Amino acid sequence: MSDWLLGEVSAAPTPPRGRAGFDVSLRLFELLGNPQHSARYVHVVGTAGKGSTAAAIERAARLAGRSTALHASPHVRDLRERFQLDGALPDWTLVEAAADEVRAALPLVEADTGWRPTFFAVTVALHWVLARNAGVDLIITEAGIGGRLDASAACVRPDRLTVLTAIGLDHTEILGPTLADIVADKADVLAPGGVAVVAPQPYADVLPAVRAIALERSTRLVEVVVPAGAGWRDEVAATAAAVVAELGIDAASEILVPPLPGRMERRGRNGRTLVLDGAHNPIKLSALAAQLALDGVRPGAMVFGLGIDKDLPESVAAIAGVAPIVVVTTFEQRAGTRVVRRGHPVDAVADAFRRANPDLDVRVADDVDGAIEQALASVEPGT
Repeated sequence: MSDWLLGEVSAAPTPPRGRAGFDVSLRLFELLGNPQHSARYVHVVGTAGKGSTAAAIERAARLAGRSTALHASPHVRDLRERFQLDGALPDWTLVEAAADEVRAALPLVEADTGWRPTFFAVTVALHWVLARNAGVDLIITEAGIGGRLDASAACVRPDRLTVLTAIGLDHTEILGPTLADIVADKADVLAPGGVAVVAPQPYADVLPAVRAIALERSTRLVEVVVPAGAGWRDEVAATAAAVVAELGIDAASEILVPPLPGRMERRGRNGRTLVLDGAHNPIKLSALAAQLALDGVRPGAMVFGLGIDKDLPESVAAIAGVAPIVVVTTFEQRAGTRVVRRGHPVDAVADAFRRANPDLDVRVADDVDGAIEQALASVEPGT
């Protein structure tokens, strides 16, 4: 099943991003009977904090006795992270049964629209079909990119609940070059006459723009406020608390606090501790730096590469004080026979770190594996 999704589905010709792609997704969901409407729906949209917030909501609902389906994107180790049931990875037999339904619909989508759905739309469809087949009480879906034309925005249940996490600059090549463009795209998911919970925002321009859209649509906003100086954990917990309250769920405050950022892992290698994190924009990198400081962790070295569509100066400024040695690298992706560079060039990244912190020992590596080996060699075992 993983081979089918990562092979055939990923390689299929798909429409360009935008309205055409969304219409293809809608046709897929229609052919499947719109499974996204089978249970109360929580739609988590934003630039940062989506995964942690969605997981906190799911955990609180499950511990309160609700049955849940959670979509997390991207997955890290197992494809089934994208369609969890009751806090666990579903059995492969359930996934295969859902995949059979989706597979059967794909040629019909192509016949109707001329395109195949994207990988993301197919995985969202699997998540929703699994949720419907399991008869869950609550579907929690983390958006992919943006909001307005993201496949996850296809649910139009009148009682759907929208969650807007921290919004900032990211995916500007798709959503638009300015913060106003990005807010407009993400806040377009607000339901007319519905309810939306808005997390604390890192930029002052976000809330006024969201309020204006909510006013036009008669959407009731629940604006989450935390004390000055509160960290990302407090913001996620407070946002999740507001969501579960809207769902009529009583939850102890301690179960809403995420243990780690959504994509952070710690591993051992050659007698050293590696901290891995998928932070890839200034908001997320700032949260990572804050978390390391909170944990009292001062890494001896850091490996850093950044997607070419991300803001390089702001991202580097957010993380430049974390470690005394930085090994910068880039990365690429194979698309059939083509190799596409996905990261900023190493020289540009190295220059950005030197400008941000002249005291850093900045080194370069041609690829990720080489960068990791350089970093490991630069610190002593036991660190």
